[in-house]
Amino acid sequence: MLNWILVVIARKHSNVSDIPQDSCRNPAYFVHGGPSCITGRSLESIELGGPGVLVAAGVDCGNISDKFFAARTAGRAPERRARDHLFTRHTADIKFVTADGVEFKVHSVILSEASPLWESMFRLPQPSDAEGETSSDIPSIEVTEDSVTINNLLSMCYPMQRPVLYDLDEVRDTLKAAIKYDVPHVITLLKEWALSFLRAAPLRVYDLACYNDCEDIALQAARVVLSNSSQLGARFPMLYKRDMEHLTAGCYERLLGYCKAGGRVDDKYRFCSPQPDQYAATENHEGAENEENLSNFLRPHAYDMAAADVVLRSSDSVEFEVHRLVMAASSPVFRDMLSPSSGRPADAGPVQLSVPACVVSPFLKLCYGQLSDEIVLHDVREALLLYATAQKYQVPSARVDAQVDALIDRDPLRAYFAAYCYELEAQANCAARKLFGRELVPGTWCPEMETAPALAYHRLFRFLQACGENAARLTNDVRWLPALCALRINSRCVDKRQPAPSDPDARPWTGAVPTCWWTPLMREHMKKRLTAGLDIRMDRGMVRTSLDRLEHDQRLCSPCTESPAMIMGDIIEVLRCFYKAVDEAVQEVKCMFPLVPP
Repeated sequence: MLNWILVVIARKHSNVSDIPQDSCRNPAYFVHGGPSCITGRSLESIELGGPGVLVAAGVDCGNISDKFFAARTAGRAPERRARDHLFTRHTADIKFVTADGVEFKVHSVILSEASPLWESMFRLPQPSDAEGETSSDIPSIEVTEDSVTINNLLSMCYPMQRPVLYDLDEVRDTLKAAIKYDVPHVITLLKEWALSFLRAAPLRVYDLACYNDCEDIALQAARVVLSNSSQLGARFPMLYKRDMEHLTAGCYERLLGYCKAGGRVDDKYRFCSPQPDQYAATENHEGAENEENLSNFLRPHAYDMAAADVVLRSSDSVEFEVHRLVMAASSPVFRDMLSPSSGRPADAGPVQLSVPACVVSPFLKLCYGQLSDEIVLHDVREALLLYATAQKYQVPSARVDAQVDALIDRDPLRAYFAAYCYELEAQANCAARKLFGRELVPGTWCPEMETAPALAYHRLFRFLQACGENAARLTNDVRWLPALCALRINSRCVDKRQPAPSDPDARPWTGAVPTCWWTPLMREHMKKRLTAGLDIRMDRGMVRTSLDRLEHDQRLCSPCTESPAMIMGDIIEVLRCFYKAVDEAVQEVKCMFPLVPP
């Protein structure tokens, strides 16, 4: 079979000139809706891989959750194979072979008229006949789409009755193929069909638009979602749908931001890719540190490699010479992989790893233990990927655990989405708890959101809401307040107020009776901030301002008004106990894992 390789210039379909040629520190970039972290140093040509996803040499597969992106790159299910199609004519001069093994015999002259890309491709000189092929064989092109998608696409290119697609999944995948092969009239037709689903399923149309990088369709879908009041709410502007499986957290956040703004955004607002200032801010913040630390990750090993007998190759094609005995002793997985019983020849090529060199280097230091120099981690995403790699190969990670925890504490938002994609449940939950009290306002963004599913963002919202609701219950009960403290503050207040019986949130008070300032400060101010997911920490200046406001509104009793300094001390002591109780209440909330959607 004569195989053709489809190679296109990346600039034809995306602004590859803007993609930095650095290691995995750079944020993942979207190319036609398919996330790829470009880690290679050569971008002269990019191969079309998956259904319209550009794959360059050195794509960092370690930055992508397999469970999430399998749906973005895999073909349709086997039961949907288009076996009985019409493309079997003996006059055909080209043969397409789909990912599910179905052959389509087509005419290059017809496809050349439909697509300038096909026209250019068919003009390429064909290689000489391969061994086993006869002169009667027609050239064969292996495509990554499934048979259903190719059948739909070809049927729209040929002068025949066009198929009517009633399934949005088929519209999405066929549109992806039409964009990939640059078939303008099919792209226009499929966009019109997608818009016909707009009223019935605006969220699915938005998912389709972002998957195919169609900003015009995404905007129209967002407008319909905004106008549908049943989809909106004060705390959660969006209800997550199971069929939004292709939507990333970044696209989901931008839809939430659009809805929260009431659609009042500027003309340059994007849905399918990050806003320009978001990437710029990230690069300015991390650029200097990344440039300084990149060389540290790629330094040669400090130990003697003269007797190395195994080569490990990173996802960005950097090779590391290591010792078979050391790797086998440090990792049971490598021991089984490199053992004679594994069937691997002694002179086999390099062992391919799915992580970039900036992670392989510290990983080898974990394997070599005390024989290597110190491990210093600077980036939370790389630290978590290193931790996940150590877990995968069952290598002890005690040397870096403290650094990983410190990096999570420093940047919990990035840590959450990275840990979610790497399926590190404990680290993702730890990061989520640290985000409690930090309002996720529209525009809250990090590069990891472009490779994490929308479900991760939705679960984070639900988790933080549950934390706030559980903590807000503390404002109705003072059992968390030490008895001596409660007696002391109550002895200074003669206006001990009880909750109004008509209050639906009122519960019988146990322990101390609340003071005059309890209801306005704790039950109104604190409860409102907790349920909204806002920070509740107050310094002395904020406490002083709150007291002045209560006095102005005549909500303090006479003794409290006459002793502001003493009352201020009481409030600070109560808040100290309250913060501790809130932390304990947050720890009681169940985690949002496992990763499988509910």
